[in-house]
Amino acid sequence: MPDRRNNRSGRARRLTEQGRAADVRGDTTAALEYFDRAIELLETGPQHPLLADALRWKGTTLRERGETQRASELYERSLAIAQQVGTRTAQAHGINCLGIIAQRRGDFSAADGLYQKALALADAAGDAQLAGMIGQNRGVMRQIRGDYTVAEECYKEALRAFEAADNREAMTWVLNNLGMLQQTLGSLHAAESSFERALVLAVERGDRRMEGLLELNRAELRLSQNRVEEAEACCTHAYDIATARGDHLNAAESLKCRGGIERRRGSCERARATLMVAKQLADECEDALLGAEVLRELAQVCEVTGDREAAVNKWEGARDGFQHLGAHPDVTQVTSHLQLLR
Repeated sequence: MPDRRNNRSGRARRLTEQGRAADVRGDTTAALEYFDRAIELLETGPQHPLLADALRWKGTTLRERGETQRASELYERSLAIAQQVGTRTAQAHGINCLGIIAQRRGDFSAADGLYQKALALADAAGDAQLAGMIGQNRGVMRQIRGDYTVAEECYKEALRAFEAADNREAMTWVLNNLGMLQQTLGSLHAAESSFERALVLAVERGDRRMEGLLELNRAELRLSQNRVEEAEACCTHAYDIATARGDHLNAAESLKCRGGIERRRGSCERARATLMVAKQLADECEDALLGAEVLRELAQVCEVTGDREAAVNKWEGARDGFQHLGAHPDVTQVTSHLQLLR
């Protein structure tokens, strides 16, 4: 007589594999449908460890589309099941994902605590790749707060772990973060090289989300070099990928970049309208850092148009947002600019 439980879990595993493949190629609607079917199968019998994974993978698809609250709820469910029937690795994954949610919302203290718990579990399980994933997430927080040396160490340690395992998906993530850090430090050639290497890996894998994110970061790099036409081409490509995926978060990031391009071209009213949409999407996605960055862009538009009162208001909003995050370099930059206006 066939083992119905094994048959059920086997079908669910195939569905989750199809869901993850659909997510990589950018078809998030299909991905969510596959995950839902897998979850429905796994919920019909005794709890299975795969259920924790399926819930987490669905949560990540939603998180990367900007649906932060729904993702958080799924991560909580995933962690609860992992604690009952899963492994240390499954628990570490769940806690790491909750750390990412806390980080997006701007609660860095909670995020750091969650990452530490996740890292301890990953180390206990001997999972070097997961430890690398957690390490690079902590690196992002350190970078935002201006701890550039620590951030670079986190990224390079993570990259070594991923290269040793030939994990090209994770290599793409950390190369993207490393490129952003290199750009911040003014190492523009190194940043370009990191982005290009990551983009090759993303395209080879058919990873549309990462392709869009990398195109966006390449656009920001070109904009910092006043290569406006090239920046616009990258930004448009990133926006097209985001909208095709139903990805409101990267759409907001792309619109922030587009607003900067429009301001540089003197189309300030268009820039203002673009950035207002970006701010609305950032708030809906609960991305505290992006919200502050968009306010800074809006402040610059208000200055160009001579609306000093609105500019001060936007600069102050950006400063408060960066202060909440502990983003010290941004606070310093915005505060210095406010002093010049007063």
